[in-house]
Amino acid sequence: LAWDWSIDGHNLLLCHSYRTQQQLYTFNLQTQTLTKLNHPPGVYERSIGPFGTFAHFLPNNNIVALWQSGTQSSQLIELDRRTGEKMHTIVGPETAVSARPWQSITYTSSDGTLIQGWLAVPGGTGPFPTILNMHGGPHYQKRSIFDPDVQAWLDHGFAFLSINFRGSTGFGDAFKSQIWGNLGHWELEDMVAARDWLVENEIAQTNAIFLSGASYGGYLTLWGLARRPDLWAGGLAVVAIADWVANYEDATDAMKGAFRMWHGGSPAEVRERYVNSSPATYLESISAPLLVIQGHNDTRTTPRQMEQFEAGMKASGKQIEVLWFDAGHGEVSAAETIAFHEKQIELALDILKRH
Repeated sequence: LAWDWSIDGHNLLLCHSYRTQQQLYTFNLQTQTLTKLNHPPGVYERSIGPFGTFAHFLPNNNIVALWQSGTQSSQLIELDRRTGEKMHTIVGPETAVSARPWQSITYTSSDGTLIQGWLAVPGGTGPFPTILNMHGGPHYQKRSIFDPDVQAWLDHGFAFLSINFRGSTGFGDAFKSQIWGNLGHWELEDMVAARDWLVENEIAQTNAIFLSGASYGGYLTLWGLARRPDLWAGGLAVVAIADWVANYEDATDAMKGAFRMWHGGSPAEVRERYVNSSPATYLESISAPLLVIQGHNDTRTTPRQMEQFEAGMKASGKQIEVLWFDAGHGEVSAAETIAFHEKQIELALDILKRH
């Protein structure tokens, strides 16, 4: 992607993203020379300045970028125009944060497809209790960003793997659209294969692997518990979808359009697909404890369908707790964010004590 022109019009700033990892280049239009920049590894974000631009050239042709990595929180940095090396931090945290790094890993799913993920492990020797995390979207990707929530899990002795399952962006259109018409199928195959990889590589304790995720990742958390209840110690879902039909009925028109694309039609046209892909359909199979954090005013992952799911779980004697907040799709205060994350860690530790 072309991100910017230099002030003199002679150079382009380019970004190549491959399997979630970014590489910046400059291209000189006069000499037709492409230069690979030796910049710090990590994520170069949007949203510098009032118009939300990408990394761009300064008047002196150096590059200004909003950057972060697994061990460095977001900061505005200046890169040398010739080499890409970091010159200095323009705006950043006052104190350095002690954090453990991400490692990019790959594993093979059930059909031979290569799946990429980001792994972080605590100090000490494994296997560890482990969080298997699925991002939202589904058409999104997990990158090597600084994540305080992940660092908190590591501080409590958990390994953490976030996977770019089928449906993620950055791996080609076929990879992204393979889930359409059968939501949950290929994603679950990739989740199960990730679990196998974690166990085979002695990273995860077999009986201490928890599912977690928000939005579509919250849906996959419920889905995994319902469809493969034998594999997981518990589930930690945020703004999740349990019932695709009820969620469609209460969603905004924009979201209904997305749901029709993913399922291949509306519930009136392909109701069976919506029902077959809903965790609520398989509620009786769920055996692991589940914590859900949900918004009363959410128009993407709507409240009514979660209220019905919670009632059904409790009527069936399942262990579920739903924490409600008075906002939309995950828009909570810093205090609520901390409290909710503490609750997730407390539940996971309590489950481990019982095993």
